[in-house]
Amino acid sequence: MSVAQSGRMTSLSRRRIGWLSGALLTVLFGLVRLVPGVGAADRSALSGRLDSGTTLIAIERLALATISIGTLAVGLLVLAASTARRRGARAAMLITGSVLGAAASAEVLKRILPFDPGRTAAGQAITSGSFPSGHTAIAASFALALAATMGPRLARRWWGPLVAWVSLVAAGTVAAGWHRPSDAVGGVLLAIVWHTALVRRPTAEVSSTAVAPESSRVRSGGGVVGWRWWGVACAAVLFGALVPRAGGEVELRETASHLYVLGLGGVLATTGALMLLAPDRVPALRRAAPSPVSRVRAR
Repeated sequence: MSVAQSGRMTSLSRRRIGWLSGALLTVLFGLVRLVPGVGAADRSALSGRLDSGTTLIAIERLALATISIGTLAVGLLVLAASTARRRGARAAMLITGSVLGAAASAEVLKRILPFDPGRTAAGQAITSGSFPSGHTAIAASFALALAATMGPRLARRWWGPLVAWVSLVAAGTVAAGWHRPSDAVGGVLLAIVWHTALVRRPTAEVSSTAVAPESSRVRSGGGVVGWRWWGVACAAVLFGALVPRAGGEVELRETASHLYVLGLGGVLATTGALMLLAPDRVPALRRAAPSPVSRVRAR
């Protein structure tokens, strides 16, 4: 299979992921909004939470503190400058547009998708709803954009910490009582939709003779990039959810509701889906050494 064919397959796969994420986003809101049982479970997951362990609270609040207007502005400027230098002005506009689009559309959707049946349309527009989570959408879209801007080796190295950061932000919005689990899941899906719609990874320019041995490609491409980081973040969040903070308002040895733990699990599973958009695990193909026959012909 040629390099060009491989690039087209990658682009098509990413496009399918984007369409699937958009469909799941629509279905998720429909289920929570129109199916009473699902909506009640989603609300119960939020109300059934308890204060997590003190250490986890500090970590989650730190992760949430990284999302602000100031940090977003500075981050986008650095992202645009770096992308323009490496890939040109058009790529910089598309990559920064994917982050801005996710952030802006999250705020718009909060105001046009009524989530509270008892709230009027005017009240919804003024105070906004909660679906989807803007913090989660910004974190996920920025992580995807940053990985797309980095070089292949650097992106593979930092993809795990980026996904772990997104996981802590998404779970932190639920643990802090800001959002329902469905809101955080919707934020991740919205970021994937914008990223796959606007951002395309550059195809490595390799000659047709530069074909690496199949065995080396399999060894370098095995496994999922960054899954250990994501697993550690998941374990920390779930452990913190099951161990309430000592000295809090709740009684000691009281546990969080099963729906709250399941809701957090759904949020973390969705952030794990970002692994489908991980940086290419196969390094750039090197030019193959000339064979003895080709050397004879060259002479």
